Amino acid sequence: MLLDNKESKSMISETRDLLKNFSIFKGLELWELEVIAEKVQEESFDKQDRIFAEKSLADNVFLVLTGNVSIKINGFVVDTVGPHEIFGWSAVTDPGTFTAAAFAEEDTSALTIPGKKLNEIFKINNHIGFLVMKNIASLVIARRVNALRKQFQMTRT
Repeated sequence: MLLDNKESKSMISETRDLLKNFSIFKGLELWELEVIAEKVQEESFDKQDRIFAEKSLADNVFLVLTGNVSIKINGFVVDTVGPHEIFGWSAVTDPGTFTAAAFAEEDTSALTIPGKKLNEIFKINNHIGFLVMKNIASLVIARRVNALRKQFQMTRT
């Protein structure tokens, strides 16, 4: 089914408004969010679905709308991601493979953005690329610090 222009614009506006809830898009203008919104799909995952495998090709960035996703390395949970959080940023970094696996802990819906499409946007609009990658870097650092804190707590007990 083809959408007419009015329906298409309405869907892009709705998606843009969803993207505003994610910290990786902090600082972007509405029109910049719309550029990204044009590339977004919505996917659903059932409880216990494997969303992607460790060391598999990283093709999409995932933005959780509902549900929770566990991030596992060698079968151990290293992080849990919930609504308004992202995972799968390996899709926009080298070497383009996932460093962990992701599993739906409950029925989950997420927005997905193809990493190649996002990187194309970054090349065309350096402002979008700079802000998004800066925000992803902050997120990676925060998650790493939290993981280290958990690790230190485990070794103290």
